[in-house]
Amino acid sequence: MADYPGSDLVVTERAAQTAWMLAEGARMTTREIADRVGLHVKSAYHMMNKIARVLPVMLDDEGRWHRTDRPLTKRVVRIDPHR
Repeated sequence: MADYPGSDLVVTERAAQTAWMLAEGARMTTREIADRVGLHVKSAYHMMNKIARVLPVMLDDEGRWHRTDRPLTKRVVRIDPHR
């Protein structure tokens, strides 16, 4: 991952960088995320809520965002030819 200053990132890059860190197992507070990607805490919290809508990410009782499960690496969908 490139090490650009948070202030140089656009919103998509901030979300992608954060999602990548969480996917690799990071457990971070909203403040830590904000500092890492160059956002105010309120904006980081809003971004995390958006990310959590589409990825298995949650805020735990200790105030840390983290991945809640491992995504499937291969998905097999069987199609019933009689439908």
